[in-house]
Amino acid sequence: MSIKIGACDFSIPGYKAGTMKFAKDVGLDGVQIGFFEEDKGYPLTQNWLRDHYLEETDKYGIEIPSLCVGEYDFCSAIHPRNTEKGQKAWQTIDLALETAIYMNIKTVMVPSYMDGICKTSEDFENTCQILKYACKIAAKHDMIISSENPFTIEQNLEMIQQVGYSNLKVLYDSQNYCLNFGWSQTDILQGLIDNDLLHDEVHVKDGIGNMEGMTLLGHGDSDFDESAELLKSIGFSGWVHIENFYDKLPLRNCYQNQLEAMKIDVETIKRVFA
Repeated sequence: MSIKIGACDFSIPGYKAGTMKFAKDVGLDGVQIGFFEEDKGYPLTQNWLRDHYLEETDKYGIEIPSLCVGEYDFCSAIHPRNTEKGQKAWQTIDLALETAIYMNIKTVMVPSYMDGICKTSEDFENTCQILKYACKIAAKHDMIISSENPFTIEQNLEMIQQVGYSNLKVLYDSQNYCLNFGWSQTDILQGLIDNDLLHDEVHVKDGIGNMEGMTLLGHGDSDFDESAELLKSIGFSGWVHIENFYDKLPLRNCYQNQLEAMKIDVETIKRVFA
């Protein structure tokens, strides 16, 4: 078993001020960067910013294993292509894929939360259409499309069937299922494992009740330790990305220095996967 520890870029204290340096300072191996801010013209479509990220990764020895299409939290794949929001969603995936190709990022994560929650069969079919399109392009560049979704195992299997590409995987999050639906985290994880759906990148965060990512790992009620043990038992090898929010209450009150709080979570991951 061999893991690498990363984090979503927005989880790193000092986000945007010095993301790669601070990632190095807390002991991370990589950063999952976000593609969003359509209202600012999608900053990552600018080559100077892409090149800056690549220069910073070289400088600090930090990898960028994946890009998250974060804009889908606000304008997602559920919208029909012939609508204004649908046109924006299709434009977003094109630009995100082009960015990943330029930066040689091998995984593009497509979230289906917030605006992307599928409430109807049409929502689900629209989501699958964009995933199929993304997988077709990604396959030409030896890339993975990972779906972070609130689907049951049966729905995930239906998604895989509709999309029809082997480069589609499911990203597991250690709190999302119990946080949003009260589901057993380990039941979902076991189902993803048993059906060969699990991507080799996972998100880890913890919280209590409806607090998303607002306790240190293992201090909430999401059964983080059980998820880690199950991953460890199958010899999980890949990326474990932290998604806690160290700059939000109550977590930011744990330590005056938010980087120190993140370091504790890094050490927790090292311990539970040792």
